[in-house]
Amino acid sequence: MTENNIVTSSSIKPETTEKNPVKKAPAKKAAAKKTDAPKKEVGSDKVVVIFESGSSYSSNGVRFTRENNIQEVTQEEADFLLTLDNFRRPDALELEEYLASKED
Repeated sequence: MTENNIVTSSSIKPETTEKNPVKKAPAKKAAAKKTDAPKKEVGSDKVVVIFESGSSYSSNGVRFTRENNIQEVTQEEADFLLTLDNFRRPDALELEEYLASKED
C-alpha cells in the first residue's frame, strides 16, 4: 500500500483540524457530601469503635461481644483497635443511634 490510499481526517478537512482543534472542557466533579459524624461530645478523650466480626474481644477492661459491639475507648486504644480487621469507626447514623441510646 502507498500513502495515497490512506484516508485520514486531516486529508479530508485539513483546514478545520489544524486551525480549530477541539478543546474539551474539564469534567466538573460534584462536591463530595460531608458525612462527618456529629460533633456530640462522647468524652474529651473517648472514641467510639465498632467490633464488626468475631465472637468477642477484650482489651484494657473493655469487652466487645456480638451483642455489645459498640464501645467508647480512649484515643490510643482506638488507634490500636482500628489497625485490626474486625474493628471500624461507626458511620454518622450508627454514632447517632449509639449516643441516643446512652441518653436514655
